[in-house]
Amino acid sequence: MGKIKKFFGKKIFAVIGCLLLVVICAGCLWYATQSFAAPPTNNTYSAVFVGEYKTEEGLWQPIEEDTTILSEGTVTLKGQILKVDSDGTKQSIKQGEVVSFYLNHVCLTVKVDGYSQTFYCEIENHISFCGKTWVSYTYNGNGQDEMEITITNPHFFGNRSAVNEFLSNITLGDLSVVEEVLTPVGFIYRTIGIVIMAVALALFGVALVATILKISQSSILWALGGLALFVGILFTLDYYDIIFWSTSLIFNTFALQFCIMLTALFICVLATTCLTNTRKSVAIVLTCILGVVIALIAIICAVAFLPIYDTFIYWGLIQSTANLIFIILSLIEIFKASKARRLVLIACIASFIATIIDVAGLALGFFSYSICSKTVFILTFIISVFFAIRIIPQNHRAAINKKQLEHEVQQSHVSIMLSQIKPHFLYNSLTSIAELCEIDAKKAQAATIEFSEYLRGNMSAVNKKYPIPFATEYKHLQSYLTLEKIRFGDALHIVYDIKETAFELPALTVQPLVENAIKHGIRKAKKSGRVKIITRSDKKNYYVIIADDGVGFEVEKVYDDGKEHIGLQNVKSRLKSMCNGTLTIKSKIGAGTTVTVTIPREKK
Repeated sequence: MGKIKKFFGKKIFAVIGCLLLVVICAGCLWYATQSFAAPPTNNTYSAVFVGEYKTEEGLWQPIEEDTTILSEGTVTLKGQILKVDSDGTKQSIKQGEVVSFYLNHVCLTVKVDGYSQTFYCEIENHISFCGKTWVSYTYNGNGQDEMEITITNPHFFGNRSAVNEFLSNITLGDLSVVEEVLTPVGFIYRTIGIVIMAVALALFGVALVATILKISQSSILWALGGLALFVGILFTLDYYDIIFWSTSLIFNTFALQFCIMLTALFICVLATTCLTNTRKSVAIVLTCILGVVIALIAIICAVAFLPIYDTFIYWGLIQSTANLIFIILSLIEIFKASKARRLVLIACIASFIATIIDVAGLALGFFSYSICSKTVFILTFIISVFFAIRIIPQNHRAAINKKQLEHEVQQSHVSIMLSQIKPHFLYNSLTSIAELCEIDAKKAQAATIEFSEYLRGNMSAVNKKYPIPFATEYKHLQSYLTLEKIRFGDALHIVYDIKETAFELPALTVQPLVENAIKHGIRKAKKSGRVKIITRSDKKNYYVIIADDGVGFEVEKVYDDGKEHIGLQNVKSRLKSMCNGTLTIKSKIGAGTTVTVTIPREKK
């Protein structure tokens, strides 16, 4: 019971977040299935089509209020357009009255009393009308004539809700009337988009400063800026009145589709910055694949003049598959992340699910607008801004602390260099070399060279602000142990078990630990002893292990003895500050001591 309480005590925010996520996704799914995202209606200009319809191979069926007509290939409508008065009564339109139609990636032919008018249908290369637009039609019947409307979907997938959108958006009046109805709400959408893009520019500025200062969280700020930028563009482009302020149909379509793709990509980038270890590696590969897919789509559409709308299903399938993997990775990470990153991951998961819902809705014909995504993207944007506001002061403090830490590390380098050149070691080494001069001149010469190499290694450590290759540290260690072997002879045995050298660590990390092993382990045993230096690695870390078979000690007792163990504390602090490494000690009285240096492969 205690363990359960402890678990939920630590993970309560993740549990609440997951529950909130379920509620948000359920709400978005309900909203998406209940709405076609129709533009605001105005009774003054309302009109409806009354009659029947048939598909290419189907039979004539009546058009009712709740009829769902999937626009695959060609759909034919037969009947009349009636204008709806403010009291709900319907009457036939008169000759010469203008009606406006909404075309969502479809072409249109209207035929009345043997006379037909075509909109966008005669263009063989349908890339020219691959988009959303409004057209005006002047009625030339007598009010009782039957009207035949042919709606052709030139795309081989999706856009299956186009006929229903056509029927629900019939407006009495020309394009100026449509613009009058749509502009107020469109202005709100674009204002929201412009505000979001302005915030994106601010985030880019903060991210640039954080990058210059080499602050670790700068990658998250870049991802937030990219996400905000494309969410802003999405809100600016994805509304019914787009043709009234941007007349390039092809540009609008390409910009909108790539904006959707890049928004989804930056959601993946944002989630990647919050992941760790193997999960982060998998996420990076997935994100790179998605980036390559988007680039290939852009190249294919540009070279082959292929409508980008026809590529959307392939992107949608790849993105949805990647989203499912990201959801799994994020759910695993969410219980291990900090509170701030946990909140961002929850928002990302909601965005992943919303994107999957929208892709499925577009493919199945439930709706053709980014209803779920835009709702959740706004939520993600708000959370992102909250996160950015929270970490900006932290980044400022981190920059100040980093400068102070660099100064302290520099001072610690001087201290450890001085501490390592101990007078008794110098005296003993020089005495040993002097004795060798009488016994073996060549050995004395070699020992002198090792002594100079040892001193050079210590002196150069003063200027090492960053980790050095293990090979350099290993060479310095060998110089030190050569001198110790001259002093102790057969009383000291050194074993090298080096399996990994391709990593870096702070200068003068291993030598002080080996010196402790000799001084406090082997020499106190008053008998011959062995020190073993081992290097290993796994998928997460590199390891340097110093093991001796000396007297051993009680680790906790030594740490509580009131003495300042400057050498160990210095090594620990430099490991932590320079490569996020750790130092652990295990010892048993009479059996020896093992010290393990752990250096992560990924620096956090």
